[in-house]
This record gives sequence, C-alpha cells and structure tokens, in this order.
Amino acid sequence: MPTPGIHEEAGIASAHAGLIMLDGPNGIAITLTASAAEGTGLSLLRAAEQAREQLEKGQTEDFAED
Repeated sequence: MPTPGIHEEAGIASAHAGLIMLDGPNGIAITLTASAAEGTGLSLLRAAEQAREQLEKGQTEDFAED
C-alpha cells in the first residue's frame, strides 16, 4: 500500500504562452518559467537516479518527520 502523501503517478507538463504548467495528482499544479522548468526537470532526474540507487542498496526508510 502506498504511503499517504507519496504519489506514484507522474505529473503532466505542458507549455502555454511561454510558461510551463505542471499538473500532478490530487490537484497539485504549478506554473514555471522555461528556465525554472528545465532546472526542476534536471533536478528531478538526478533525484530519481539517486532514489533508484538507494532502493537497490535496500535503503528504504521513510523521510524523517519534522
């Protein structure tokens, strides 16, 4: 069963009037400039790679609660 607050569905990005709209699950939405979207995308790709490596190593503890 998925952990509450952790989403397994990918967001959908689209371009409108020179801005990027990112729509995610449960009504999550954000509007970004092209530069911000590119930086976010690259950061997400790096983080996804790190997360897969952690899973391969068995590092599966949840985020610490603040």
